[in-house]
Amino acid sequence: MIDILYIFGAMASILGAIYAWRQATNAKAYAEKAKKQFAGHLRTSELSRLKTKWDSVYEALAIFGPGAQPTALRGRNTAEAGRKVQDYLAEVRRSGLGTNVDIVTRLVGLDQLLDQFSRSRGADEMKTQGAILLNETQYLDAAVCTALSKEQEAVELS
Repeated sequence: MIDILYIFGAMASILGAIYAWRQATNAKAYAEKAKKQFAGHLRTSELSRLKTKWDSVYEALAIFGPGAQPTALRGRNTAEAGRKVQDYLAEVRRSGLGTNVDIVTRLVGLDQLLDQFSRSRGADEMKTQGAILLNETQYLDAAVCTALSKEQEAVELS
């Protein structure tokens, strides 16, 4: 009789171990899924933050853009628009996209364009420099969106 109890006890232990192993593998799969979702959520919120900054930059630079009338630019100061561009560039640098060669190259170029824009004084010069800066920040924004989308796709596929 005791031998039967030992056999049942051994079988119950083996079945318990198998059940625990299955639960552990399921928990691991759920943890990986949660990790991917969290990483995707972080990148989505980062893209949203960058998009908000970009909207502010576009609004500030649009008045200096290609369609601007030089007479409307007289007396305007480039400092506020320049500050918004600078904030956006700093946010892009903080985003962790500093390993993307296209983005780094554009950031360096934009630093120089921002300096030229900030120094512009005449309405014609503001219009010219503002249009160039606006176009280049649009290219940067497109590169940032592309890089973040690729990162998010890589996280979802892994």
